[in-house]
Amino acid sequence: MKILHLDTGRTLRGGQQQVLFLMQGLASRGHSQILLIPSGAPSGVQARRAGFLVTEIPLGPLANLAAVPRIRTMIQRFQPDVLHLHDARAHGFGYLANRTLMRPMVVSRRVAFPLRMNYWSRYKYFALQQRFIAVSLYVKGLMVQSGIPAQLIDVVYDCVDLTLQRGRKSREKPSVSADQFLVGTVGALEPEKGHDLLIEAMGRLRSALPHCRCIIAGEGSLRPRFQARIAALQIEDTVQIISPPDSLTDFLRGMDLFVLPSRVEGLGSIILLAMRCGIPVLASNAGGIPELVEDNATGFLFEKDEAGALTQSLRTLGENPAQRNSVIERAAAKISDQFSIEAMTEATLGCYQRVLAAS
Repeated sequence: MKILHLDTGRTLRGGQQQVLFLMQGLASRGHSQILLIPSGAPSGVQARRAGFLVTEIPLGPLANLAAVPRIRTMIQRFQPDVLHLHDARAHGFGYLANRTLMRPMVVSRRVAFPLRMNYWSRYKYFALQQRFIAVSLYVKGLMVQSGIPAQLIDVVYDCVDLTLQRGRKSREKPSVSADQFLVGTVGALEPEKGHDLLIEAMGRLRSALPHCRCIIAGEGSLRPRFQARIAALQIEDTVQIISPPDSLTDFLRGMDLFVLPSRVEGLGSIILLAMRCGIPVLASNAGGIPELVEDNATGFLFEKDEAGALTQSLRTLGENPAQRNSVIERAAAKISDQFSIEAMTEATLGCYQRVLAAS
């Protein structure tokens, strides 16, 4: 089978990493692929390093009109059996480029927001010869609510590389000692990620859990506001905001607890990496997260958008290391059983086969 992937992400985030994992899995099965990405996108470096064909396409504010014929030309040259469009913007470009070529399309949906069913959206979402992949049952439910027939949507969960060795490592930050309780999180510093809740919780825990330290790794529009709030709470000595680390695995392995305080989340694939590294996970019960984290079994959940609930969970887990570490082995077993590259590849191939059979 020949697959043309189109991903319009300009940074290397969870979605782009999952595209690379999928390409790795498909290549191991002998399928031919090409990846189309915006000019300069960092995912291209990793894709080329892995030996994949990559074509960069200008996708800026002034280059959008030129992108469609470029994509159309690549479809004509590569003659794919399936177009896999990995985000909403890719869906729009791919639909326009493919409108008269009529190649079967698979569209991935990762975000936990209802579809915007405007005039243009109705054209692309109800086009013939396409199926959809939802990253979680939660996201599938939102798509069905928006009018997409359930029988056209396959749920394909994200994966993690099981060749990563489990185990913790020494602290990267010399300011954090071995006897302190270190919590950390990774994500864009934007409202939906809920980092403000974690900062508020750390302020409340300053006296109740004085040995607790927190590192927030990420960049985004809210960083100045977060830094100001940390200063106002006088917790500069306990909460640090740093740029995304070069190695997520090394960052996670230095933690006692990984926290994901999202208000909305399609799935939360960073949880899979934390579990694989052997780090206990505390997360909000937002979106698709409970499909990964079973409370008090493979991790811990707190009520989303509730700083008080997060504060109480952090205090309980900070005071009870045996409790937080009790979930590690069950989390590892769940990862191995359900979230491998092979499992994601097999489920995606099933979607490809269904769209081909219907075309």
